[in-house]
Amino acid sequence: MLALQYYRDGLCPLCGMPANICQAPENELRVKSNDPIRCHFTTQTSMRQEAHTSGKNGRAKPNQPQALLYTAELKP
Repeated sequence: MLALQYYRDGLCPLCGMPANICQAPENELRVKSNDPIRCHFTTQTSMRQEAHTSGKNGRAKPNQPQALLYTAELKP
C-alpha cells in the first residue's frame, strides 16, 4: 500500500499524468492536444435532462460540453 500511495503522490492533480512528465519544462512544446471525443451516453442523458427541466416536449440540441473528453499526448 505504501508503493501505491507513493505512486499517487507523484501524479498531477489536474491531468492525472505523472508530474515528472506533464510538468517537465522540456515537454512544454512537445504536448499535442487531440480533438475531443464525445460520450454519447452522457450526451443523451443531458439532452433528456434539459428537455425535462425546460418543459420542452421535443429534444434539446446536442450541445453538452460536459460530454466531451479532451486528451493530450507527447509528440515523438
